[in-house]
This record gives sequence, structure tokens and C-alpha cells, in this order.
Amino acid sequence: MDPFELSRSPYFNDVIRLAREAAEDPGHPDLHAPALADRLKFMARFAEVLASRFAATMRVRPRTPLSRSAPARVEKALVNLKDALRDLQYWLKDHNPERLPRGCSKGRIAVEDLFAVFEEMRVEEESFPVFSQSPYIQELVRVALGVAKGEFPSDTLSERLEWMRRHYSEFRKDFAAWSKAPTENEEVERLLPTAAKALDRMGAALDEMARYFRDRNREHLKIGCEALLQASEVLLSSQQALLAAAVPQGAACPRCAAPNQGGSRTCSKCGATLPEIAGIPTQTMEVREATPEKTSFANLVRLEAALDEFLHGEGKREELRRQVEWFAQKARSGRKQFESMKLPEDFPSEAARQIARATRDLMDRGTRAVVQGVEKLERFCTKDEREDLRSGMERIREGAALILQAQEKAMQAQTPPP
Repeated sequence: MDPFELSRSPYFNDVIRLAREAAEDPGHPDLHAPALADRLKFMARFAEVLASRFAATMRVRPRTPLSRSAPARVEKALVNLKDALRDLQYWLKDHNPERLPRGCSKGRIAVEDLFAVFEEMRVEEESFPVFSQSPYIQELVRVALGVAKGEFPSDTLSERLEWMRRHYSEFRKDFAAWSKAPTENEEVERLLPTAAKALDRMGAALDEMARYFRDRNREHLKIGCEALLQASEVLLSSQQALLAAAVPQGAACPRCAAPNQGGSRTCSKCGATLPEIAGIPTQTMEVREATPEKTSFANLVRLEAALDEFLHGEGKREELRRQVEWFAQKARSGRKQFESMKLPEDFPSEAARQIARATRDLMDRGTRAVVQGVEKLERFCTKDEREDLRSGMERIREGAALILQAQEKAMQAQTPPP
């Protein structure tokens, strides 16, 4: 067997490739040592992290025969992996050519042993009870019920519950911002309150579970889990209904100007990634219509809502700063994606080429203006110059109008004449 045969681990495969290069060039060990030393350090750290995560996983795993045997098997495989890494590290000092193939072979066997255990665990976990379609809620409920039954220590739940409550709070704020945006149609307007109530119930369920850590009454966990599962089921159903009721807005590709259905993330014609800029519809509910004549970008609606609250004394500066940072990330990410797009070499006609160029020019000016406006808002957050706030929002709106113009131009060009 080839001692430098690759393993199932992409990380250890980097070590194997570098070791092979060193073995094939024995006359220049100093040339290969730095890169190999770097990867060996990484693998040593990775082995420590893997051991720590495995130990944490076993603390919340049901007590099965495999759960009892797996720790010893993983520990043995990790010891063998560390021995293999140590053998390779010795080569860095003595350049003994026998250490390279021996260390790689031992390491590959250790990696295979680890993968074997993890695969058995994965297969067994497929038979465990399923409480929710959401992996996050599934994990939280599974651990919470385990704590309620006395199977898992309570500290395994506290961090998971805190994480869920923190992300729930962020999602609740996002949902509130979405709800303030004009609705697309009567069905969406009818469904939004149902989703809002489900979110409220989820929050109450998480609060109920948190009460356990105040009085250690396990009934809080049982009641909270039941309420959380019921609320999450309603919320999922509401989300699916909202997606079905929403009116998708089409998006023209900034690269080739081809039209794409609402919710598309890649162009159906040239395969380019459609950038998310100021709320371009990379998600079905990303864009909402304010009136039949005017389209309003949801990302911009959210930013404007935070600005209005701040100017009327209803919102705190910190909340405005958070919304500016969120919008800035969207704007810069979209601008970067747009800049990476190049016009195709071939077009079906000269007219199509001109449309694509005109669309790209508008998108270029629009995305640039949005980023410039963002920079002014960021300056306001640090220097408190109200003029930056006004001029920044004005520049962002100018950019959004150009982006919308680019979309409409490309979409109209694809519409056959009456």
C-alpha cells in the first residue's frame, strides 16, 4: 500500500501531500520543513479541539452501548494520531526519511478509526426521537428533556438556551422590521399576525424554560418544551404560507441582463450569483411593493424605519448603529459581488449587448452610491454630524433608485411588444 495514500480527512491530507513532497526531494529538507511544520501545528490543535467537542457531545448523548464504547475508541484513535504527528515532527529535527511514510501511514489509520466511530454514531442517531424540523429547536428540546429526566447535567442546557434566546431576540426584531414594510397583498397581510403570535409564544416558551435555572423545578422544562414545539410548528406553517402567498419580484442579472424569477440566487442564463444589494430579491420576501407604481426595497425600508424611530426619539443610538452596520454589510457584500461580474463575451444580438452594458452602468452607479451613503451614516455614528445622516440617506436612496432603474430596464427589454 502507498504510505502516502490520502485519507478521509482533508486536513490530514494536507500533511500527507507535504510529507510526500519532502520524501520525493530528500536533498532539500529545509525547503519543505516550514510548510509541513505549520500544518503539523494545525493538526495538533485540531486534534485537541476534536477531543474537546467529542467530550461535550457525549455529555448530552443518550446512554446506549455505542455511547459507552465510543469514548475509549476515540481516545485510542486520538492517541495514535498524536503519535503519528509526533513522528512527523521528529523528521523536522533529524530529517530521517523513514519517519515520513511511517507517520503518514499511522495517521491515516487513526483518521479511519475516528471516521468509523463517528459514522456509527451518525447512523445510530438517525433512530433517535425527532421533535422538530428545525435542527436548533430539535437540539434544544432534546437536551432540555434530558435534563428534565436527570439524564444530562443542567449546565449542558444553559448555554444552548442562552444562544436560542439571543437569536430569537434578533429574529424578533427582524420580523418587526419586516412587518412594518408595506405588505404585498391581502393574504400576506392576513398571515403576518399568525406568525407574530407564534413568535410571541416561542418567546414565552423560552422564558418558561429559563425559569428552571431560578428554582430548579423541572416542570418548567417540560412545559416550555411542549409550548416551544407547538409554537414552532405554527410558525413554520405560517412561514410556508407566507412564502406561497408572497408575490415574487423578478430580478435582472447585472452580468447578462437576463430576467430571473423572484427568489433566485443564481442567474438562470449565465449562472452568475445575483448580488444582494439594498434588498434585491434574492429571497422571495426581500422586496415589497409600496404602491403599484413604486417598489420599495425591504432592506432600505428596515433602515429607514430605524432612522425614523431615532429621529422621533423612539429608538436608541445603539439600535440605529446596529441597523447601519447590518445594512452596510449587505451593501458592501453586494457591491463586491457586482464588481466580480464580467460581461459575457457573446450575446445573441448587438441590442442585447447594449442592454447589458446599460444595465451594468446603472448598477455600477447605484451600488457605488449606496456604499457612499453608508459611509456617511457610519461617520454619523462616530462623529454625530446630523448632516451626514441626512446626506447619507439621500445618497442611499439615489443609489436604490438607480438599481431599480437598472432592474426595470432589463426586465422591460425582455418583455415582447404588444
